[in-house]
Amino acid sequence: FNILPFLQKDNFQQGFLNKGRMHELVKNIPVNVITNNRSALKGAITKAMELLSKKIKDE
Repeated sequence: FNILPFLQKDNFQQGFLNKGRMHELVKNIPVNVITNNRSALKGAITKAMELLSKKIKDE
């Protein structure tokens, strides 16, 4: 599923910013899209290596 075209439409930005009194807060929140489809796998590998490293140190 490619969400990028949806996020690039004006109605997303309008909906995101149309928050009434919260507008001033949300207008400064960046919206980023991760386009690397392996980013979750890379994050899982990084966490696994971190946990293994800690376990080895503790032994």
